[in-house]
Amino acid sequence: MDVRSIIREAMRERLGQRGKAADFTDDELLMTAGHIDSLDIIHLVMFLEQEFGVDFATFEFEQEQFDSVDKIVKLVEENRGN
Repeated sequence: MDVRSIIREAMRERLGQRGKAADFTDDELLMTAGHIDSLDIIHLVMFLEQEFGVDFATFEFEQEQFDSVDKIVKLVEENRGN
């Protein structure tokens, strides 16, 4: 599976746990629209560290970078294995 597919599946599972619709587009605003919150971001950070080796301690990031699958993929691709 590629990075995008793995992230989409993780988001689908997270949204399902929250009782949200699992049907979304890659550019859909997830946080801005209230589909995910800061607790979901924490879970996502831990997932990205484990799955892709992204070390969030080595760079500054903003919650807005988690607002869509597209933004999360970009974040991972720019910081994978750092």
